[in-house]
Amino acid sequence: MAAAHRDDRTRMLVGEVKLSLDAADVPRLLHDLDEKTRACDWARNKQLTLRLWTMRWQGRSRRPPTVIDARELTTSWREATRA
Repeated sequence: MAAAHRDDRTRMLVGEVKLSLDAADVPRLLHDLDEKTRACDWARNKQLTLRLWTMRWQGRSRRPPTVIDARELTTSWREATRA
């Protein structure tokens, strides 16, 4: 997934979606995503923000900020619409 910043075309959000994600895999997956993205013409000379999305975070450690847990996100959206 890739999305350009609305106001600054030099910035991009780039992510990869995983059904489940283990904490031990995060550094390797982010490195691989960075390499794949930088090999693309559309990513040249861009400031990249890399993120991993998952439905199931698996890890004893706290989820790093580079990982977005879809369950947490949908829960917060539901709570916001109830308020």
